[in-house]
Amino acid sequence: MNRLITGVMTLIALILIWIASTVLIVDQRTYAIVSTLGKAQPRLIHTPGLYFKWPFPFAQVLTLDKRMRALNRADVLRARCADQKEMGIQWGIQWRIMEPRLYIRRFGNDLRRAELQLSEYADAAARAFISRRSAAQLMAENDPMGRAIRERAMVEARKLGIEITDARVIRLNAHMEDTDVSAHMEAQYQQAANRLRSAGALEAADIRASAQKEREAHLAQAYRQAQRLKGEGDAQAALIEADVYKRDPQFYRFYKKLEIYRKSFGAHDVIIDSLEHE
Repeated sequence: MNRLITGVMTLIALILIWIASTVLIVDQRTYAIVSTLGKAQPRLIHTPGLYFKWPFPFAQVLTLDKRMRALNRADVLRARCADQKEMGIQWGIQWRIMEPRLYIRRFGNDLRRAELQLSEYADAAARAFISRRSAAQLMAENDPMGRAIRERAMVEARKLGIEITDARVIRLNAHMEDTDVSAHMEAQYQQAANRLRSAGALEAADIRASAQKEREAHLAQAYRQAQRLKGEGDAQAALIEADVYKRDPQFYRFYKKLEIYRKSFGAHDVIIDSLEHE
């Protein structure tokens, strides 16, 4: 009994899935291309809504984004202008799928292949435009180059179901040879290093001069302070001696004699003096 119920439920689920596969919901941002078994021409649906189709595997659906896309050249394209100078250019284009059937016939649902093909068309258009003008003319007329890239690339892109709505020059400059670039960069680095060394030497000299000046100022201030203190000490000592002399001249003479002995004899010298001597 349980096996029967399980089998019936499985069959019902498969039928529901099969019926659901006949329903197709198309978003307003996409194209839907329905390929039906036995029909050579696929059905194109470009308006949003609810549609019905044959269930899988009798019909297969492929969706394409109809919105605008941006494609920018990542690296620099090198090209020779009329005066044989080498130019570097980076461009950017905006494009969208205009004819889904043509697009699918060439690229299927492979966006990368479509972008590579568009890049080749844009590169060829840029080279053709640059080759007919001098470097000075090119630097003065970026907008005409963008229009020329769009118009020339558009001719080939339409054959693939693609519309290029806009093309612009992102960057354009005179391109130096690799050896010139290396030499130029090396010279710039050398100049920068020399500037840094010169600035460092000047700064070091300034620091040393400032330190020497500050040291001399501190020494002069310390000397002046020492002289002032010495003078004050000498004056104070003179006042004390004068006061002692006034109070006891005999003791003062005895003290001065001891000072003379202290300066004249060493620590181990013996002094013999008469008691009757003053």
